[in-house]
Amino acid sequence: MIERVSPVDAATERYLIDTIIRDTWGERLRPYLSDDDYAELVRVCDPLHPQFALRRRDFHFLQSFTLATGEI
Repeated sequence: MIERVSPVDAATERYLIDTIIRDTWGERLRPYLSDDDYAELVRVCDPLHPQFALRRRDFHFLQSFTLATGEI
């Protein structure tokens, strides 16, 4: 489990922007969100916007990885 809370250091911010925010969210989620929710997503994922998620005091990120293996 990866857990990050505000404030994040520069390396964590770069990691989350490069691996999670950029090209992962955004357009891929548009079909599942209302126009208002999509606009909010764009705002919180924009590092130049004052509401950028990684710089909010209430930022809390959890990411889990699941790996399943098996044999036939």
